[in-house]
Amino acid sequence: MINAFSLPGGSVYIGEGMLDLMMTEDELANILAHEIEHIDHYHCVERVQVEAKLKDLNLELLGALLQLPLDFWEAGYHKDEEFEADREGMYLAVRSGYSPYGAVDTFERFAKLCDEYVIHAQSPDQELSELAIQSLNGYFRSHPLPSERLAEANRLIAQEHWETRKEQKPFRIEYEVHNGAYVK
Repeated sequence: MINAFSLPGGSVYIGEGMLDLMMTEDELANILAHEIEHIDHYHCVERVQVEAKLKDLNLELLGALLQLPLDFWEAGYHKDEEFEADREGMYLAVRSGYSPYGAVDTFERFAKLCDEYVIHAQSPDQELSELAIQSLNGYFRSHPLPSERLAEANRLIAQEHWETRKEQKPFRIEYEVHNGAYVK
């Protein structure tokens, strides 16, 4: 899964495909900060409330959240909410000591993947790549175009005079968890 999402109450999930794309801690920090801002601005709570009203669910029931379909979470936020989470997430990441270029690099990588996603395979190698890229369907359906997000990130960097904050920390995995077991 090449995506990340947050749930009401503060849980944040990042798909393995998203982690595989990351090259720096700064990219991870910007993704996490983006999701934290969705939580902080109650975007995910509002989505649950809307879905509950649509389904006429009683939110007092503990299992109500389990009735919400995965498609609902894949549907994404409004474009304005995504831009707000991008902007505020960049502020949070920078205040935490990370480079805003982590967001820029991520959006550049997504723009490249988006371009590949809309191009049909011309060879067997491209066909295999296209299968992997098809997992991006939910991501590109639920987020503004990467080129728009990249432009906004660069605009914010210029506005806040963060142009010199380019140095990023290499991304390294300390450990992994497979089927509930820690793996070195």
